[in-house]
Amino acid sequence: MSSSHPDQQLRSDQADGSIIAELYENGDKSHRKGEYVPERYPTNREVASAIEKQVATSVENYRNYRHVTWYTLFIVLYMLVLYFQASSFKSGEVVATLKAALLPQGTTSTTMTFSSEDQVLAFLGNQIIRPVWKDPVCGDSRCEAPWEFPAWGPFGCQADCGLNPNTTKVIVALSADFSGHPSISPATLRGQVSWNLCLNDTLRARRGMSPLCWFAEDQVFTEVIETQIKAVYLVDGDWYVKLDGDLAGRVTGAVYDASQGDDTLVSIPVTPTWEACKLKRQRPAASTGRRLLSEFTVARNAAGEAGDKALQQAMAAAANKHAQHDSTEQPVHLEL
Repeated sequence: MSSSHPDQQLRSDQADGSIIAELYENGDKSHRKGEYVPERYPTNREVASAIEKQVATSVENYRNYRHVTWYTLFIVLYMLVLYFQASSFKSGEVVATLKAALLPQGTTSTTMTFSSEDQVLAFLGNQIIRPVWKDPVCGDSRCEAPWEFPAWGPFGCQADCGLNPNTTKVIVALSADFSGHPSISPATLRGQVSWNLCLNDTLRARRGMSPLCWFAEDQVFTEVIETQIKAVYLVDGDWYVKLDGDLAGRVTGAVYDASQGDDTLVSIPVTPTWEACKLKRQRPAASTGRRLLSEFTVARNAAGEAGDKALQQAMAAAANKHAQHDSTEQPVHLEL
């Protein structure tokens, strides 16, 4: 088997052929003196494979050189942009500004030493957080949304953001009558009631902010029978009248659209219907209690059998009157 292997290799080489070997055999090319003469010349297949590998290597090198060239051009352009945008003088001003803002006044060193974590937190709060992150100030000629917005009514910043033209004039009328309650005094009812006009803003609720109400403080009633009429200018949205403490239902109201401009009021429907409660009650005769008390007094002052008999008659009369009173008196109730 070992002797047949060279024969197979020779037949394969002869089958593939070799242009280089033919050049040397035909005398078109000759070896120089002292030049190494190989035992076997490469076949055409081997030559083609070597050329293919060389071409692939050249293409890959060209691609790599092209990438390096583009990356170098990008770095050069980036450095040029940085050079034109930030000169050495401006860089010095930035460093000086940061040192003045972060380091205590009169400090020439660029390092600081803290003895505890509390000092680090106090330094960050006093030197960085509070001076940099300030609440927007109305009147600094900068409209900083969403904290500042075009003014409407008592809200917004007119100095920085101007006026909001998209508002509607609305009339809110509330009437209260705290008199006539069977068990609660008018002063007590009036002192518990307050109201305001608020906007149902889901974004404010998500941010944990209090509802946006027209009046800074809830409005109250000062009279037993009183009517309050307020003119407001509202933006589009879901507005509602917040009424607190009106447990007896003594306050009613209405809302009108007054944007026509010619004293024309258009009623705006509200949900639910805003009406006051009606009180109905029946009072027992006032003379019944006084008459029973008089009969018990006479029986108590009498002596002997006459006194006992009068006492029994008074007790029977009291029981009879109480039964009649329970069957005829109706409880006090509220009707909407």
